[in-house]
Amino acid sequence: MIGKPILGRIENLPNIRREMIVDFHSRNYVGSNITVLGVGDIPPHKTFMEMVSQHFSAYPSKTEIHQRIKPKFHPGISLVKADLLENPPDGINVGVFYDAANWKDQDYYAFLILQRMIGDKPQHELEAKIFVTDASTNIFQNKLACYNNILFQQSLYTPYMDSGLFGNYFYGDVESFEDMMDLTKWIFEKYAKGDITDIELDRAKNKLFIEILQHETGNDLSQAYGNQLLYLKRRVHRSEIAKRIANYRKEDIAKAVEKWLLNKPNSVTAWGNVEELEKKYKIQARSSITR
Repeated sequence: MIGKPILGRIENLPNIRREMIVDFHSRNYVGSNITVLGVGDIPPHKTFMEMVSQHFSAYPSKTEIHQRIKPKFHPGISLVKADLLENPPDGINVGVFYDAANWKDQDYYAFLILQRMIGDKPQHELEAKIFVTDASTNIFQNKLACYNNILFQQSLYTPYMDSGLFGNYFYGDVESFEDMMDLTKWIFEKYAKGDITDIELDRAKNKLFIEILQHETGNDLSQAYGNQLLYLKRRVHRSEIAKRIANYRKEDIAKAVEKWLLNKPNSVTAWGNVEELEKKYKIQARSSITR
């Protein structure tokens, strides 16, 4: 939620009791929730499995308390005041998100490509000249460049095991709120009709290829492998990912956009100077301080 502290509030720490920690541990630290990942100079598989069994066999295999509930996407508009800040921003932070493919969905890679096709608004003039030369290289960014009151934009895709979110994060003047909504819908209409250039698609694929090849550090690799084992129950090699990405055509992207995004309900959160939006949409803004 925009405007909410990610790690919680410091004033809540004194209220945390020992039994709350024990209850959380007993509900979540069980065999069905644990993935052990070995990266680097590890011993032979049999030895490694014996080590895992030695150190983790004491954990219960499952818990009767914890029950997974599939999340449900809730469309709507939420306004949040910036009353946590001494000097609130003059503009608004806006998140426009749609229900999207999860890790195991066949459209997962289509969303990875789509995210890079839309891209992020260049923050410097040189960056804009290099990456957004004309409409053929990036339709959305070329259009966005005409809106001087939208100062920041980032395309985001967050897949989970059983759900996903896709959309844009914006920052700009209060007057730009409608433009943010219209731009997001406009690009989906373009892509759903197949209005995608070869240069745009190839550029997005190449960006994704480069990102995959840059996974070299232990932290990057362990995070990638961990997600694959957790969500897909297997190790997915970079060569397989590259082949899947390379085989995507403009028609595949268009179908994914039409299925998930075109004329679909969205969830919008605006945080900051939202007084004018309160009046226009007749929605009571919530306080950032509300617990």
